[in-house]
Formats: sequence, C-alpha cells, structure tokens
Amino acid sequence: MTENYSSGGAGSSLLYLYDLQGVDTEYPTAREILTVPFDGEKTIRACFSEKHVKNRKGACHDIYSYTGRITLAPTTEDIWPVLNYSAEASVYPRGVSLDTDNSARIMTDADLVDDTDADCTFSRQAHYNPLTARYEFSKAGPDCGEYLVRNGE
Repeated sequence: MTENYSSGGAGSSLLYLYDLQGVDTEYPTAREILTVPFDGEKTIRACFSEKHVKNRKGACHDIYSYTGRITLAPTTEDIWPVLNYSAEASVYPRGVSLDTDNSARIMTDADLVDDTDADCTFSRQAHYNPLTARYEFSKAGPDCGEYLVRNGE
C-alpha cells in the first residue's frame, strides 16, 4: 500500500502466511493463517524555507521506518512450528514525531541519526490455534500504525 503527497510519501506491506492443502490435486485450497506488518516507511517534508534547511542541518525529511521479520522458533513438540515475530521501528532525525510540526526544530549533529522507537521495537511468539485455524500471538503487540499505511490512509 502506498500514498504519495507533496515532497513525501508513505508505503507499507503486510506478510500473509497460508496453509496450502491438496497442492498436488485438481482442487488445491489456500487458507490464510497469519497476517503481520512486514515493512513501512513514511517520509515527511520538513523544510519549507532556507532557514529550515539551515536549522535542520539539511535533514529536510523526517523518516519513520518499520521492519518486521518472521523466523522459526527452535524445535518444539507442537505439530505446527512456533513462529517468532520481531519488529524494529526508528525515526530520523532523532526526536521527530508525527504528532508535531518538526519544520522549525533546530537540529544538532547528534540529532542526525536513526533513533530506535523502543515502544515499536518488540518480539512476540505465535502459536497455531487449531480452534481458530490461525496463528495467534501470546500477547498483542503495540499499536505502531504511525509507521504503516492502512487501507489508503
């Protein structure tokens, strides 16, 4: 999913896992068993004058990044593998926020780094639940929607 706008844009994608049945038959089926955010990035223009360029030390876009990853947990006695989902989120430059007009902010050289968002950098395990026929997380993850485009936002 993407969204474009003046001097910036946003995009994100979801990872879908399917259970495939009857692959070697005439009528195979696929059933969705897990959907998780896979990646996302929002780039927001922050310089609207030469003064902003100078104050922000040339960092004229605020960048919000999200990366998710699925790996298999070490072997378990479960019939279905246990999945590890991890996410990392960061903002550039340090200290910017989507909730704030960051254009007039005065930056230092120390601000010109990717800054990890501790709230949206996390890990969870997902186990297959035969009652729902889906993978489920033992604990819900945080709301990291500010890094993702959802349904054409």
